[in-house]
Amino acid sequence: MSETGTVLVTGGTGYVGARCIISLLERGYSVRTTVRDLRREAELRAMIAKEVDPRDRLHVCTTDLTADRGWDEAAKGARYVLHVASPVLVRAPKDPDELIRPARDGAARVLRAAIRAGAERVVMTSSVAAASRRVGGPDCEYDETVWTDPDAPGVDAYTRSKTIAERTA
Repeated sequence: MSETGTVLVTGGTGYVGARCIISLLERGYSVRTTVRDLRREAELRAMIAKEVDPRDRLHVCTTDLTADRGWDEAAKGARYVLHVASPVLVRAPKDPDELIRPARDGAARVLRAAIRAGAERVVMTSSVAAASRRVGGPDCEYDETVWTDPDAPGVDAYTRSKTIAERTA
């Protein structure tokens, strides 16, 4: 472990997750990241190595937002947790639960594991979609009390998934 501690970054193979990993390594943190499939580890390491030499400070574990297995091990010893993982599909799914279940249940799994591990802080990446459907016009003030209505007509599956996941957290 580095002097600044270990940070768990979920979703390390995604663009935002990888950028978080690079920034943390540059700042001296040890990073543990999650992937659904360890076959992507080499690709992840190559992407990170283009920006920073992780030396022995990057560790990869297998987890899945839809299953409990692996989350306690991933969070063990983490001082901080950056929950970046969330399902994203290019096309709208036939069943919105393809996005909603992993986003909602995954957020809850990560938070429970972080609490059990004694993490000092958890940061969850969300989306403006979780607070973007407020009636009130352009002068409306947006804060932590403003939520998208996930059941409103026209709300797509991605927006629903991000809103429900954040409300779950």
